[in-house]
Amino acid sequence: MTFEAEKTVPLIEAFKTAIPLHDVPAYLGATKHQVETLYRNGGIFPLVPRTERGSVRNVVFGKKTSR
Repeated sequence: MTFEAEKTVPLIEAFKTAIPLHDVPAYLGATKHQVETLYRNGGIFPLVPRTERGSVRNVVFGKKTSR
């Protein structure tokens, strides 16, 4: 199995500084409800897409925008 360094290194860097879902409100200066609404409506994106394996248990957000 091989990995493309151009894609893998930025993902590893993003996970190093990732913010767990429960800490996002304080980071954004928003309420829990506002963050849940942003997440549900696609305003913020987790590092692991919702449809990927492990997405339910490992909901973390990168500090940099990737989209």
